[in-house]
Amino acid sequence: MRGKSLLAIGYPSLDYMIKVSDSVTFGQTTLIENDDNQCPNYGGCGVNIAYLVAQFSHKTGVAMRVGNDFQKTGYEKFLKDGQVNLEEVQQIKSVPTSSTRLIMNEAGDHITLFYPGAMESKFHQATSFDHLSEFDYGVVTVCEPQYGQAFVNQCIKEKHPLIFSMKADFTSMPVAYIDQVMQHSELIFMNEVEYSLLNDKLPQPVKAYLNNPITQGIIVTQGGQGSYIYTKQEEIIIPAVKQVAVVDTAGGGDAYIAGFLHGYFSGKDLSVCGEYGSVLSAFIIEKIGCLSNVPTLEQFTERHQKNYN
Repeated sequence: MRGKSLLAIGYPSLDYMIKVSDSVTFGQTTLIENDDNQCPNYGGCGVNIAYLVAQFSHKTGVAMRVGNDFQKTGYEKFLKDGQVNLEEVQQIKSVPTSSTRLIMNEAGDHITLFYPGAMESKFHQATSFDHLSEFDYGVVTVCEPQYGQAFVNQCIKEKHPLIFSMKADFTSMPVAYIDQVMQHSELIFMNEVEYSLLNDKLPQPVKAYLNNPITQGIIVTQGGQGSYIYTKQEEIIIPAVKQVAVVDTAGGGDAYIAGFLHGYFSGKDLSVCGEYGSVLSAFIIEKIGCLSNVPTLEQFTERHQKNYN
């Protein structure tokens, strides 16, 4: 392992992709077109980031609650084989792991159905993250609110650096919680829609969080239009990767963060970090499944050089 390390929290998810040709309407039968609709893809925002960063030989771990199917679905083995530390994983034996049904039409539009399972709030118990000190950063993604708050509180109390991945889910992430996390995050990631929403909802404009001594960068992704990196000194524009054969955009944002963090943990300039984020995201969205098209280091390097050198 090399460079910095991270412990990520968030909902785990067994993702089931369901492809349909017609619009889904209540009272009407819609045929499922893909044969693999009952084969799960492993995901969840925190898992996606931790797994992808680990593939670049950085130490990562996940903190989450899983259900009684964690082993039999192959989820546990997948993460272990990917060198993701599982010491902060709690198992609830009475219910399954949280899961997502992604219903996608031919235009690529999604309906997302989420089952919280073991991450439902009723399973929350007093939580101490005993292995937090073994990691350099705590990565905050969308999570059961009490669990997320416990993690953030411990990180702040122990002066443990945070990295924040925004999600426009104001039930799991109330505005006061978002404000607290952003005040204590070294890096903050969001997309352009979330950026606009937060400028309306937060007690101060998003860029104003750069005025605190902790926050070093706010990164706003814009899909095919690239991304912006705002720092205390400058604004960096990162062009998007060219010639991307988009199949499924799910997981693209998490992949951008993972690529960025690979660069950041390796001591790269922020502009290169943004390029790394764009390259890794391009690979992931070219196949169904948030972790189905992970490149080798050679493939990653070649595509980066082709687009940015």
